[in-house]
Amino acid sequence: MILSDTLPYKHYIVNKVTHKDNELRRILDMGIISGTKIVKLFSSPFGDPTAYEIKNSVIALRKTDSDKIFVEDAGDNIGPQP
Repeated sequence: MILSDTLPYKHYIVNKVTHKDNELRRILDMGIISGTKIVKLFSSPFGDPTAYEIKNSVIALRKTDSDKIFVEDAGDNIGPQP
């Protein structure tokens, strides 16, 4: 599953990051590496960018970046249920 297709308030584990060169460096510098938990918090009014929680920080990623990050469901959630 790609990160942009995840549900809000559910924990996911990063499996693979498929960015190249400078993009990859930027993503890794934000702490998005294999095995890291990430949670989708909310999207902007027009859907891009989207806020994610990673390592107790909130970051915003555009869909073009989150489409290149593969995750798996961690089986737990943190917030309100839909």
